Amino acid sequence: MNNNNDNNVENLVNNLIDKKTNEFIDKLFPDNKLTITKDEFLKFFEENYFHLLSHVIEKEKTVQSLKEDVKEWRAEHSNSLALQFDNERQKLELKKLNHELSASKKIFETDMQIAQMVQKSFLISSPPEINDFDIAFCYYPYASVSGDFYDFYVDKKGHLLGLTLADVSGHGIASGLLTTLGKSIFSNVFMNYLSTPLGKVMEQINDRLITEINNIDEYITGILFRFNDDILEVVSAAHPDAIIKSSRSNCAKKLKPDDIDIQGHFLGESMFPNSYKSYKFNIKNQDIILIYSDCLVENRNKDEKPYTEDKLMASLDQVTFHMTSQEIIDKVIGDFMTFKGDAPLSDDLTVIVLKKK
Repeated sequence: MNNNNDNNVENLVNNLIDKKTNEFIDKLFPDNKLTITKDEFLKFFEENYFHLLSHVIEKEKTVQSLKEDVKEWRAEHSNSLALQFDNERQKLELKKLNHELSASKKIFETDMQIAQMVQKSFLISSPPEINDFDIAFCYYPYASVSGDFYDFYVDKKGHLLGLTLADVSGHGIASGLLTTLGKSIFSNVFMNYLSTPLGKVMEQINDRLITEINNIDEYITGILFRFNDDILEVVSAAHPDAIIKSSRSNCAKKLKPDDIDIQGHFLGESMFPNSYKSYKFNIKNQDIILIYSDCLVENRNKDEKPYTEDKLMASLDQVTFHMTSQEIIDKVIGDFMTFKGDAPLSDDLTVIVLKKK
């Protein structure tokens, strides 16, 4: 999509959100007649999430169904004189199918653009400025609507309380919209259970997700951090381990106890036990922590070779402690892109770097 189209979509969404949204809301939720502000719209979006999700998924199914109808029609009449348009009825039939397909595609594309803009409004585009960490991150969505989501939890004094990075399975608009719901649940539960062990916090998050998405064929992996002075607490739900480069050892290693697998089960799946265990680590000034989604180590180059955790840690070993978080992330992503070459991204890619002040 070019910049003009981006601006057109953004203007459309801003008009819908910031001015009168009756027509848009009535289209998605016919039983509601509302004039709302942007904040009210975002709250309304969250509360009516599954209504919206079913709406856009239905549009996607309609497009696919119409494509199949056109394909079947062409196959059925490929050997007949109708292919030469001698039969007026069949010409009209094909024209109608093509018109319906075109109209449904336009509606679906508009819904996708709106979903993209709504998602962008929920994900910050630059890291928070806080007192105790230097933070940088990069975010490369695989498609216009991403399945990755991240969040930073900061108190009123500018101290980092915690952060999360999570990855919804699959691609497309359904996965993208689940990020909005997931981000809200993570934030609400984390901030309401600040004194609860982080493993129990993840269990509360999982309970909420199971209630909301158990009937949808998607799941979520995620990693959640809590910071308290020099103590870092972490819990994982089937997410790649974070990596730490300690100022004391000057080498990169996985942020986990030796010989212990700290990764729990997927989130949002009732078939797995709802049990998660958190671990605590001491961190010191200048320590570097790298958190990432699995695309970083699983993406393959043109020779079908994955980047791997070993290459990632070797890249982090080469950074120095006088570098800023942004310089560190530029180095890590630069090494990854050099390895990847012209091969495309295979998934959403998110990388977060924290450096303790």
